[in-house]
Amino acid sequence: MTIYADILIITNYIINYLLLSACAKLTGREVVPRRVLLSAFLGALSSLLIFANIPYAYLWVIIRIAVSILMVAVAFKFISFFQTAKQLFVFLTVSFLFAGVLNAVYINTPPNILTVYNGVVYFNISALSLIICTTIAYIIISFANRIYIKLNSCQLIYKLFVTIDGNTAEINALLDTGSSAADVFSDTPAIICSKHSIEKIMPPDLLNLINNYLSCGQSIYGFRLIPCTTAAGNSLLPAFKADSVKISTAAESFVAENVYIAVSAQPIKGRYNALIPPQIMLIKDKRHSHTGG
Repeated sequence: MTIYADILIITNYIINYLLLSACAKLTGREVVPRRVLLSAFLGALSSLLIFANIPYAYLWVIIRIAVSILMVAVAFKFISFFQTAKQLFVFLTVSFLFAGVLNAVYINTPPNILTVYNGVVYFNISALSLIICTTIAYIIISFANRIYIKLNSCQLIYKLFVTIDGNTAEINALLDTGSSAADVFSDTPAIICSKHSIEKIMPPDLLNLINNYLSCGQSIYGFRLIPCTTAAGNSLLPAFKADSVKISTAAESFVAENVYIAVSAQPIKGRYNALIPPQIMLIKDKRHSHTGG
């Protein structure tokens, strides 16, 4: 089979982008489009190694792992070595599963349609057919992830106690693995609360400022505007710091220090009125590990 470099790069570029997007969904990490696009392109360029004469199989393994590490490092913002290792593990797992499916397809397809060599994929099909197939695969992965979150939603419900000027609101909150709400300057995580669930404890001047922003969209001095990426989509929300934020379950409770409360004008669907980003749970785990040490 004749392999064309342009088709090879385009094919692997699309596949890499979908694999990275699936990895982000499964781990609840924020997807910055330009970083993921760049990562997918670097991975696609590495597919040109199919033309190289690399004699030993173990060298291919080392190269593929090195490329995977580079792709994960470029695609996702560094939080900790543990999170990077977790992201790499999920990316490799998704890639191996994808490779297994491709090998099964390769065995059962006519010759000259699909070539898989050392993890590099080449489809001898039209670009439209490739786009349709990869889009269907991405939809299936996204759908499976939504089902997984629904099946585990009971384990992700928390009680949130937000205190402002001595007044406390008790709010049902969901640990939203698809949320990455955080201050862009300090990377401080933010809990998203529906306005109706928290407005009763807000001082009048604070409530007025938030209402003014939500009604006219103008930036207000003293607020952080938090870009929020959740399972529902993207938005820009006004945020402030409460006096105290406590998160509780039947098994444990802890005070979430140095977090923002982002206020959404739209009610949050479901049995809860707030969304907790997974970064807050990482902060809790780090504090407990430092205390234990």
